[in-house]
Amino acid sequence: MIDVILVLLSTSLCLGVPGCFLVLRRLSMTADAVSHAVLLGIALGFFFVRDLNSPVLIVSAALFGLFSILLTEWIAMRCHIARDEALGLVFPVFFALGVILVTRCFRNVHLDTELILMGNPLFAPFLRSFGLPRAVVWNLLLFAVNLAFAGLCFRPLAYACFDPSYASLLGLPLRRLSYGLLTLSTFSAVVTFQSVGAVLSIAFFVAAAAAASLLARSLKEFLALTLFIGAVVAVLSTVTALRLNVSLSGMCAVFFLLVLLLMRFSAFLRKHQQHADCEKEGAE
Repeated sequence: MIDVILVLLSTSLCLGVPGCFLVLRRLSMTADAVSHAVLLGIALGFFFVRDLNSPVLIVSAALFGLFSILLTEWIAMRCHIARDEALGLVFPVFFALGVILVTRCFRNVHLDTELILMGNPLFAPFLRSFGLPRAVVWNLLLFAVNLAFAGLCFRPLAYACFDPSYASLLGLPLRRLSYGLLTLSTFSAVVTFQSVGAVLSIAFFVAAAAAASLLARSLKEFLALTLFIGAVVAVLSTVTALRLNVSLSGMCAVFFLLVLLLMRFSAFLRKHQQHADCEKEGAE
């Protein structure tokens, strides 16, 4: 149980940092697109190397994730449509091609669409490095990279998230910041994709940050609260799923929904209290 908790805990930390900025910049669907588009990269990489443990698969998956983002931007600009509509065109096509390639060419390989979609963190601890599950090592390494990027670019990222027009007037490199954030998000999705699958990686990308946004009053508080919520959900969902013998991925999603509803109720109570205090001060 401890190893499984470590896998999900490190996953929540790895995806929580880029997830904060994706939610603030209203790019949550980008995480969905990347998590599905990387399947085609994995399938094509395996087609050439025939080794599921090869780093070529990570590189090819990350490249296809980035390519899906760039293609989405190009379609949105050239066809004069909304970015969400372009995403709806690109990532289903990439995911469908990946599913077709896997089901037609790799039937005798331990690479199936159900495992890719839902993941199975219970199997992740069997692959180990340095005495820890390999997924934990990769997740923590990428978490350190994501945290370093957020720390070094904290102020420009804050301007880009809350006031892009002012950031442009300051001459901040918004396009390079955006591509840097999307690149780290892509590599984070690829690394965690191997252990938790596409659906759960999206939940860790978006759900914790969405819940934290209801209570946080500053960007630092928002980032810290996102990491805390992700860690709490990782621990509670693992313990509950193993005790009840139910799907771990499904239990994580349920806990994220419960936390989001709890945060929304807390935000409602706080707003109601502030309104009551204002009326009381006005009466006095």
